[in-house]
Amino acid sequence: MKRNSYFGLAMALCLATFAGCASQIDMDGAIQDDDGWAFSGSVSAGAFAVDSLAFSPEGKKLASTHYPQNPSSWRVQWLIENPPGTVRIWEPKDFGSGLEFWVDQASLTIDAMVGYAPLYFTPDGECVHVMGGSEVVRWNIHELKPERFPVKNPRLVSPDGRHVAVRTGNDQVVVMEVETSEKRAELSADGLDMWPIGFVDDGRLLAIQVTEADNSRYLAIYDIASQSEQSRCLLRTTTSIQMAHAKTRIATTQFCCGDVISIWDINDGSLYRTFNAGDVVICGIALSPDARLLAACTETPDGQDQGMTLIWDIEAGELIKTIRDDATVKDDDEYWGVTAVAFSPDGKTLATGNSEGDVNFYSVPEIHAE
Repeated sequence: MKRNSYFGLAMALCLATFAGCASQIDMDGAIQDDDGWAFSGSVSAGAFAVDSLAFSPEGKKLASTHYPQNPSSWRVQWLIENPPGTVRIWEPKDFGSGLEFWVDQASLTIDAMVGYAPLYFTPDGECVHVMGGSEVVRWNIHELKPERFPVKNPRLVSPDGRHVAVRTGNDQVVVMEVETSEKRAELSADGLDMWPIGFVDDGRLLAIQVTEADNSRYLAIYDIASQSEQSRCLLRTTTSIQMAHAKTRIATTQFCCGDVISIWDINDGSLYRTFNAGDVVICGIALSPDARLLAACTETPDGQDQGMTLIWDIEAGELIKTIRDDATVKDDDEYWGVTAVAFSPDGKTLATGNSEGDVNFYSVPEIHAE
């Protein structure tokens, strides 16, 4: 039977009781390690694996996207096709026990959802934007009314939901207004293959992966207003990448097959630091709002039965925490590990999602929180 938030918390409390000096129970009932990281609760979306996570601007809600479990081919299917998916909104509730539980507020079915696309709340926290196979869906989470804007082959939507990046050819990316389809910018790289990766700096910049003739790659940072390249990061991989950003930093790693994460300066493309995650498959990365912490979630490492979330102190260059996923795994073939990770806007909470449909919450120690 799937673990729900009450069962998971009860089990965690029991484990902490028998763990001796390895962990302790906070005054609010959360499970706390000696180093200050605390498990503060979980929610479950049933058998719908988590694809992405995003906190609202004030941190009082969490949005998650999910796809049906398909252990044998989920990654390939998600890259080539746009299968049905759902977006859910979670919010914390106090049931008088002194503990904070997150509950499912609402959900929306997307007929053909683009996987691995960034998920955003609008700056006012009123709406979330989800990428459909041929549309951008703007969902007002208060009125629970979705608006659908047809877009051919959308790849990314900007954080404010106003613009969408579309790959119109191998060597061109167009930025368009979501509501009017009016072109705002046409970005090109002299005939080289281009793939939009993420909007940066509140949508002012766009990061695009560019593949050169010799199959080497770099990440180009374009200023959308001037339609010019601002900087570039020279990637070490010849495979597609995934990206996270905060303030003036970008983190990159190989898509689902890399163990090295690089930290770059957005302004000049200089490499600041690299981290080696070991022999694992990285499913997602996130930077804390102050760009001091890097989190990476992984599939189940060889010889182990749990996925992990690895957390580094960027300035110190050190791995400071490894969180083992606490999912109740019934069948190794149906559990892949931790599939999504996100920091809250104040940096005090870390959320992770796994292939079982669970979302777990952890309190970040004050020494690391913003």
